[in-house]
Amino acid sequence: MTHLPQVAAYATTHYVVERAGPRAEVRLVDGESRLTELSRMLAGLPDSERGRDAAAELLEGAHRS
Repeated sequence: MTHLPQVAAYATTHYVVERAGPRAEVRLVDGESRLTELSRMLAGLPDSERGRDAAAELLEGAHRS
């Protein structure tokens, strides 16, 4: 588990833990939702165009390795 998008981009699977009061939910993110989550991790704004570009670049670089 990591809070670092630079590390998360290299994972084969990506899960998000969301907390609502005393309850927590774990969900798998992939495809567009993974890009949105990495953007949120990078920029703090899931809809940031620059954050999405940076997230896409991270994923691209991770998949080339």
